[in-house]
Amino acid sequence: MSTSSLSNATLNLMIRRLRHANARYCQIAREVRCKSRLTHHAKGYARFVGLHIDVYKAKNCPR
Repeated sequence: MSTSSLSNATLNLMIRRLRHANARYCQIAREVRCKSRLTHHAKGYARFVGLHIDVYKAKNCPR
């Protein structure tokens, strides 16, 4: 069994900081995903199959 030279208080502080940092980066990633436009994949696929997509016309197309 290995022993740690850090006290319980220090380990608890490190764990708390890591959990806080993880939660913060999860929040940042979630915000970035919400703000990103989902047209990038569609444009790339259309280019691959030889199509041209006018995003402006597509956005203004009545449903």
